[in-house]
Amino acid sequence: MHLDFLVHGNITQEAAIGLVQSFEQVLKCKPIAADDNRAPRSLKPERGVCVSSERLLHDVNEKNSAVEVYFDVCRDEQVHTRNLLSLLSLMFREPLFDQLRTKEQLGYVVASTTRNHFSSRGLSIYIQSGKPPAVLWNHILKFLDHFKVDNATNMTAQ
Repeated sequence: MHLDFLVHGNITQEAAIGLVQSFEQVLKCKPIAADDNRAPRSLKPERGVCVSSERLLHDVNEKNSAVEVYFDVCRDEQVHTRNLLSLLSLMFREPLFDQLRTKEQLGYVVASTTRNHFSSRGLSIYIQSGKPPAVLWNHILKFLDHFKVDNATNMTAQ
């Protein structure tokens, strides 16, 4: 087990070290050698491949669900593509909320944002709702199709 701590605020260095040591004692872990401390990694699927993960809730009576669709777009060092991603995120925000939350009343939370995932950046669309995940997924895909068509026909070269 590897633990990382960032302790800040109104606390002394000695108190912060004591806090870390108490976690180490409770969790029965010990420091690892610097060579064994690997940088965080993430799965990068092949282009065009969809990876999904489903998690069941502990409360079987819970009727709410959530769907997050994440599009991995670029690496951190690709500054031009990162800027385009930020622009796309801004273009998405209002129409996504207006269509899926206001007009279709799909969920309690409807949002899109850029997300950093280790050394990668992407676009995330998130809906929390009382509707089943498959319904939410289909509405997201439908929105994306309409967004692409509407914006491709209305954009200028500028």
